[in-house]
Parts: sequence; C-alpha cells; structure tokens
Amino acid sequence: MRKLRFTLLGFLVMYSIATALGFATYILISPVAMVIAVFTVMPVVCALLIAGYLALIKATPAESARDAGMLVVVWMVLSIVLDALTYIWVVPTLTGAAPNRLFFVEQSPWIWCSYLVLILCCLAGRRLYLAKVVGWRTSRRALQ
Repeated sequence: MRKLRFTLLGFLVMYSIATALGFATYILISPVAMVIAVFTVMPVVCALLIAGYLALIKATPAESARDAGMLVVVWMVLSIVLDALTYIWVVPTLTGAAPNRLFFVEQSPWIWCSYLVLILCCLAGRRLYLAKVVGWRTSRRALQ
C-alpha cells in the first residue's frame, strides 16, 4: 500500500509539473518552447522523482530495477488515461470544440518520445539512487 501511495503521489507531481510547464510555455511563448521545456526540464524532474521514490520505499539495490521499472509502467498507464481524459474530453469541452478522438494518432510521435524519455529517466533515477545508497564507485557493479 505504501508503494502504491508513493507511486500515485509521484505521478501526480510529475504530471502536474509537465502539464503546467507545457501549457505555460505553449500559451506564453510557442509550441517549440513547450517541446524544449518539456524535454529538458521534465527528464530531470522525473529522474529525481524516481530516485526519491526508491529512497522512500527503501529499495535494495537488487530490488531497485524491478521497482523503478514497475513505477514507470504504472506512470505510463496513468499518463495514457489522464491524457485521454484531459486532451480528448476536458480541453475540447472547455474550448467549445468537439472531442478530439484522434489525439493519440495525431500526437503519436511525441507520446512515444515521451515514453522513451521516461524509460531513460528510470535508468537515470535508479543510477542516482544507487549512487546515494552504495556510492558512485560501487554503483556501477550494482547496476549489473
């Protein structure tokens, strides 16, 4: 239950920051600024959240790969659900447009890129966690 609570809390923090950052840069600056901001700031935030999650659940080095991997899978599933609700129903409803049922098709390259970055963040977050737990020099052996 503790892992689930931290998983959901971490996701909500990550999703909220990404959404606020994305909307703010898109509306205030440009779509290009949004892409740059989301793909530079969010990987750092995600890696730190993953390292923090592993620290909160006190994962052993051996368990950390499985726990970080499961965290990312759950975050991806939750992201798909919230993206569907937000961008297919909520945003179009608030703007008076028809529901955008093609959202995932239209945004497919960015969505897959986001998931790839999230997987890389998982590796970086685990590396940060292991570096803290077992030290920089021995964390390389713990990754193997």
